[in-house]
Amino acid sequence: MATRACARIAVRTTSRSPTSTPVLHTRLPAVGTTIFSLMSALASEHGAVNLGQGFPDFACEPALLDHVDAAMRAGHNQYPMMTGVPALRGAIAAKIAAVYGAQYDAASEITVTAGATQALTTAILCCVHPGDEVIVIEPAYDSYLPAITLAGGVPVLVSMQLGEQGYTVPWDRLAAAVTPRARLIVINTPHNPTGSVLRAADMRALGDIVRGSDIVILSDEVYEHMVYDGARHESVSRYPELAERSFVVSSFGKTYHVKGEFQAWTH
Repeated sequence: MATRACARIAVRTTSRSPTSTPVLHTRLPAVGTTIFSLMSALASEHGAVNLGQGFPDFACEPALLDHVDAAMRAGHNQYPMMTGVPALRGAIAAKIAAVYGAQYDAASEITVTAGATQALTTAILCCVHPGDEVIVIEPAYDSYLPAITLAGGVPVLVSMQLGEQGYTVPWDRLAAAVTPRARLIVINTPHNPTGSVLRAADMRALGDIVRGSDIVILSDEVYEHMVYDGARHESVSRYPELAERSFVVSSFGKTYHVKGEFQAWTH
């Protein structure tokens, strides 16, 4: 198949005039360089400590390399199922049950992706159609808006408010932003970039907003195990009413502190 594809490309290339190069028009004309690339470039230019992007400054754990080598030598080097290796999905389901007391079917409710950004984009593309409104809490991770635009959705931005308790979500303003065209609400806890976390009262407020509607929730929980000061991570998985209408995105890389974000999963 690769040979045939190369042959087709060669035929098309040689049959075209050098002056007839097709013009590619971006579907995301408003999306420029990400803040991560910008800050990393500035840090490199000025010899500064790069706090803008999570580049580990240490080598990969040798034991992980040994396990990868052993797995490859044992023949685990073929394409997996598109939803992820069954044993891995089973382990993820068991982990969620142990931590949050939520039961997910490993075969039908867990999907492994090549990173959390892919999981977020896939979740948005599968449920947002042209004209659908998507409520996004600002500031927000920079992949949300391009994915919404790519799906033809309309972002509806609700800004966090800063008070004595730090950054919080103004649920009254978010509720007011919900219209009959609202299809998806994106939440992120622990929050990037403020570091704030949603509490049980926040989850109850969210439940009040979506109850009786067709609104879906996309819960970005990639930092779920970076909650401190005795606080509890309030995953939507803990709340059956929310879980039944939610995509939950977690991160293998951030959870297990592996160099590089190898995989994410949604449930």
